[in-house]
Amino acid sequence: MKYTSTLRQNIKAAKDPRELYLIGYLQELHFNKYNREKYQLIDGLSSWSIDFKLIKKAFPDDADLNIFLLKTISRFKSHTLKTIPWEKYDDLALKFFKKVPWRQKSEKLCIDFIKTTKSIDISVYKSIPKPILKKSEPLIRLLLSRCKKEDYKSFIVNSLFLDTYEANKKLWTSNSKYFVLWLEHRDDSNPYNMTHEWEFSSQPFDSRHWMIKDFAKFNFFPEELKKSKKIIRAIIPTIERYITFPGKDKTPQILHEYLQDYSDFFKMLDKDLLMSLNHTEAISIMNIIEIAHKNNIFIDTFTYAFLKRCIGERKNSLLAKAHMKLKRIKDRVCDTN
Repeated sequence: MKYTSTLRQNIKAAKDPRELYLIGYLQELHFNKYNREKYQLIDGLSSWSIDFKLIKKAFPDDADLNIFLLKTISRFKSHTLKTIPWEKYDDLALKFFKKVPWRQKSEKLCIDFIKTTKSIDISVYKSIPKPILKKSEPLIRLLLSRCKKEDYKSFIVNSLFLDTYEANKKLWTSNSKYFVLWLEHRDDSNPYNMTHEWEFSSQPFDSRHWMIKDFAKFNFFPEELKKSKKIIRAIIPTIERYITFPGKDKTPQILHEYLQDYSDFFKMLDKDLLMSLNHTEAISIMNIIEIAHKNNIFIDTFTYAFLKRCIGERKNSLLAKAHMKLKRIKDRVCDTN
């Protein structure tokens, strides 16, 4: 690469001797391929910020400017990053997305970044401005579609629900698959310490404990979702945890204060629902109603007898299907022999 600036040009561009010195230093740093750490040294020693205008004066040629930014931008401090017109440098903004100041990130840039990112982890999610996330249904849908394949999907789903539900209720509830996805990854294994500070550090302390919010409780779900078999089946593990929570001495205890907001769940248990359960769900429901009946919580004797009989029928039906499947496998083995 040719050195494109002369001292005369630098003198013409600089507003004072100190700026002239910085322009020359940046050029020497770039064209002579000095260690990039020296950029931080000069930035730290200067009594004013190195901004984009100054960098532009040092590299009036766009090719030189782009190369300098590409190689040095990771060293820039926040005061320098804020002066860059990122909207004019789409490729750089995409490559250094996490360096782009929040207020300069657009919806399009966020969507392009998620599309081109190989893995969505906690740091990626936290780099997306929450004001943009709350207003962008396409971005929410994209993250939900991506997180199904990610190692951090539970964190992403829970964070998305917490950050966007109240501003996007229609998105989350009109298509039950998103709501079911949240229920399946809902992080409430410990009601006394629902989330750790590091998990939702982007949130104020109180709002991180989303389980205390009404929208997370079954009784406050939209009516159409309460009647959905998928929703009811997805929340069975939560109900079972609340009714069999291990106490200090490891013996199960009932979390009455939480179950009160899930009373409508027990009203939705009918034969049609019970006959749609798989084997694991049937066992869990049986465990729930036995404990509830024993402790006189939402289940009276007549209701208990009815539900127990329905669950028994479902388990027998599943057992019969399993026997038939096993018999068909044995018959195929015999035929091949």
